[in-house]
Amino acid sequence: GVPVDDIQMTSLGLIEDDEILHVIDELDEVIEMALEDLSRKRKRDDKSVQEAARIAVRRFFHANYGKRPLTTVHVVRV
Repeated sequence: GVPVDDIQMTSLGLIEDDEILHVIDELDEVIEMALEDLSRKRKRDDKSVQEAARIAVRRFFHANYGKRPLTTVHVVRV
């Protein structure tokens, strides 16, 4: 039930190149906190995990950049 690798992100014109690593670190934390809030049952449901992460990412960008980017989350279970 926990992420085993860093997130991967594509950002077209959303953030500057020199900010990418910092933003990814922050997003790792934001997504991790969002997933911690899910119940055990919802953590097993890919759609619930995707939606919680998607909302967390959009809230992060809105709060920090004033933007609500199109966000797609891919969940890969191992």
